[in-house]
Amino acid sequence: EFRRSIERNPASLDACGCYAVLLDFLGRFEEATANMEHALSVNPMASFAQQIYGSTLYIQRRYQEAVGRFQRALELEPENMFAREDLVASLILLGRVQEAITVAARPERPSALLAWSYAAAGRRSDAETMLRKMIANPGPDIYPIAVAYFQLGERDRGFEWLTKVFDAKDIYAAYARVS
Repeated sequence: EFRRSIERNPASLDACGCYAVLLDFLGRFEEATANMEHALSVNPMASFAQQIYGSTLYIQRRYQEAVGRFQRALELEPENMFAREDLVASLILLGRVQEAITVAARPERPSALLAWSYAAAGRRSDAETMLRKMIANPGPDIYPIAVAYFQLGERDRGFEWLTKVFDAKDIYAAYARVS
């Protein structure tokens, strides 16, 4: 269906982006990458396309390239929360944890991404404090709670929260296979 939609309207960023996400979930990274290169050739100024392409690179563990895409997405649309979340994750995995903390702390609010950043920086107490705040009112931000617990070495708590991600049918549950 996505391919047919793209054939009918090659400029549809929604079709290209959603198809790339599906391809990522299926582990078909080369196709996802090619699809997003096409989408950006159609509209390089689309924050959504930059963010999805960054996610495709992230899943392939091409973190440095992904950082550039996420930063570009945020330049185009500063409130793109998916680009911000993925930028934080990429920075952590590149070992640039202080930079991740700075990005995650903006805007200043309880954040599981900030907890993950603190955990990666070895700031266990700060991470645990942030996690307590998140657990009191988790909202939609539950996948990074699981990741933060794994970063802290608390596997049982990590799997407990990962189970909640699956139970909630969170979009990030599909990424667990490739993340």
